[in-house]
Amino acid sequence: MKLINSLRGRPPAVRILTLWLVALPVALQAQYTYWTNNDDTITITAYTGSDGVVAIPGTINGLPVTSIGQEAFTGASMTGVIIPNSVTSIGYGAFRACPGLTSVTLPNSVTGIEPYAFANCTGLTTVTIPGSMTALGWGVLNGCTTLTNITVDALNPAFSTLGGVLFNKGLNTLVTYPGGRRGVYFVPNGVTYIGDWGFYSCLGLTDVVIPDSIVEIGGSAFESCTGLTRVMIPDSVVYLDTRAFYGCSALTNVAVPDSVISIGCSIFVDCTSLKTVNIGRGVTALGACEGGLGSLLPVFAGCTNLEGVYFAGDAPAARNIFGDDATNITVYYLPNTTGWGSIFGGRPAVLWNPVIQVGNGGFGVRPQSFGFDIAGTTNIPFVVEASTTLTASSWMRLQSLTLTNGLVTFSDATWTNHSARFYRIRSP
Repeated sequence: MKLINSLRGRPPAVRILTLWLVALPVALQAQYTYWTNNDDTITITAYTGSDGVVAIPGTINGLPVTSIGQEAFTGASMTGVIIPNSVTSIGYGAFRACPGLTSVTLPNSVTGIEPYAFANCTGLTTVTIPGSMTALGWGVLNGCTTLTNITVDALNPAFSTLGGVLFNKGLNTLVTYPGGRRGVYFVPNGVTYIGDWGFYSCLGLTDVVIPDSIVEIGGSAFESCTGLTRVMIPDSVVYLDTRAFYGCSALTNVAVPDSVISIGCSIFVDCTSLKTVNIGRGVTALGACEGGLGSLLPVFAGCTNLEGVYFAGDAPAARNIFGDDATNITVYYLPNTTGWGSIFGGRPAVLWNPVIQVGNGGFGVRPQSFGFDIAGTTNIPFVVEASTTLTASSWMRLQSLTLTNGLVTFSDATWTNHSARFYRIRSP
């Protein structure tokens, strides 16, 4: 193939009438750098114009424009783009960081879009995907922070949309959530996989409800969701992939259920509000990296407020867990679990074993309260909860305590307000 920079001139033999007829196309073509491919098609490789709405030509030199090359329009000041029906592919980062671009309608000739093609188009509000497109690279719409709606042609064989969210055709994989939406999102029941980059940089997302049909949360799935304050991971999830919650700076607590067997590396990096993490008994690999996405950092690097990681099961195979800033983190493990020593991942590991003392004189009705003593390892933290029933969802947090000297007394002054009250201890 050969590189052609412009078509500013014509051979002297061209007649004046012909020159007049081709003057407009020549000026238009001069805005582009392009390749002439071996199959006599054109790939646009760069744009030098400054038009508001850019109409990409369908032909150059009589040859069809079939592809938009890598980063061809990156950073352009366009407000709109008209892509001709001759184009079949859009390259890596082709329209990345075009902040004035507000909408994109792809022609029914495009079959594939490479990664990051429209990433960081911060003015983009809507995208329409044609019936012809069957291949979509990762991160195509990353950082589109005002995008609220994605529509898909009903005849598309590979993709579909539900409520403006992009899914695969079978509606079992969430591909892309529009980055400009705010508030709470309920992932539809029946979805089994939240795809890589699925919620990337959804800054206004505050809470996501994940159904118990989900098996895997993909790499970077919630990365840079800085407004996400809570995520409930259901007991159906088996894998949490690399960087899944990277940069979720508003998350304060995370509970990983017993069903999860593998937690990828860099998963909680820069979760600066994270205080406690509870990890279920099924996890056998922590900080596992198989390929991975982006730079690979310790699981909890940059978690500057993290105080405790609580393990319910045996010590998992682990590597690259805590960063150099993990000076205040303590690891806690349960009785009758194996593989633990005094150090885990370079941090102190402590037996977490608070027990309500029912056989001593401290248990029962006291003046103006009901109470009991709790004993266990010195300085371990825990929470006392109460409920009028044994239904799991009805428990109420009463008090956070620490076994400063290995023993502490709990008192409930409101116990007479209830016909019955149950108590339990859990990790923070």
